[in-house]
Amino acid sequence: MFIGVGLALLANIYMPSNERLLENNLNILEKEFKNISAHLVICLNQKQDLQDLVAQCDNLLELIDASSKVATEKSENNLLRNNTFYQRYFDMRHIQITLLKDIIMKLEEIDVESTHIAEISNIFETLSLTYAAHNDGSELLKKIENAYSHYRQMDLPQTREEFENRAGLFQVLQLLELLIQEKNTFALSQTNNAS
Repeated sequence: MFIGVGLALLANIYMPSNERLLENNLNILEKEFKNISAHLVICLNQKQDLQDLVAQCDNLLELIDASSKVATEKSENNLLRNNTFYQRYFDMRHIQITLLKDIIMKLEEIDVESTHIAEISNIFETLSLTYAAHNDGSELLKKIENAYSHYRQMDLPQTREEFENRAGLFQVLQLLELLIQEKNTFALSQTNNAS
């Protein structure tokens, strides 16, 4: 019996890792998120349809779910190291992509002037350029705070429709803030785990 347990532990140590697959999926996910964010900027500036972006988010959610399963198996099969980075990373990205999808769907519902959408478009442009596993999102949180300040200084809406669209825009900004805070929280937990 002890020989069997010893062999099982030895096999566990030398079991091939899914590390390359997880790292590859991580890179694909980050590249596609950047692409969606960049395309979203174009759609916002040119008033284009956003439904393709919703489908792309759904595809990323499928990739995340598959990667999350592999990460869980990797963590469960490794008795000597308690490395849950990939599990936590893909959980965080799942929340972010779900929020991004909600943002896109909310943007589909509202009709605002380009001057009102410029702040959000600028944030997404920065997001498309800086989105990475090592980025803590603090620069984006500052941009979001500036956007809140900008919107507070704008003239009040004159019609019910304008009010509803501005309220929708505010909801988009709140969802965007949650998306970035999720990354910030993850980055801080990584820093604390490294300590």
